[in-house]
Amino acid sequence: MYFKKIKIKNFQSYYDLNSADLDNNLNLFLGTIGAGKSKLFNAFFWCFFGSIYKYEEKWVDITSANFLSIFNKKALKNAEINEKVKVEVTLTIQAEKLYKVSHSIEICKENEENYNSEKNWKFVKEELCISFDNIDGNHTVLENLQAREYIDKKTTPTTNK
Repeated sequence: MYFKKIKIKNFQSYYDLNSADLDNNLNLFLGTIGAGKSKLFNAFFWCFFGSIYKYEEKWVDITSANFLSIFNKKALKNAEINEKVKVEVTLTIQAEKLYKVSHSIEICKENEENYNSEKNWKFVKEELCISFDNIDGNHTVLENLQAREYIDKKTTPTTNK
């Protein structure tokens, strides 16, 4: 299995839409402090597991109560009242099948107060989606709970008894 592509929209330090094609060998991400290497790691991890790593707090689950920590600040600041802002990470993965895993959260700005406070935003929706083609050629899409269960099944080691 290897990652073929990552697309990031408004996730932490990544403003608007960014993407990178990845090689099935070795991919290195080099940069100075603050260049976005840790945020890129967070994008991968959040896409699968819904958590990010914060230095002082360690692993933090992202919920409808603390969603702003994954949003790009410029995207939040530039939003107008009643405008929706979406954070999205999409991974294309080559394994026995070609998978697309997409995780997104959409929020709506409610007032002009501090854009960096959850109370000034309405949580609209969160979506987790996995899509792939089956052996018989049918396209399968798993959403939310089904997608979470599929990820857990594929990423959690099983023990032989």
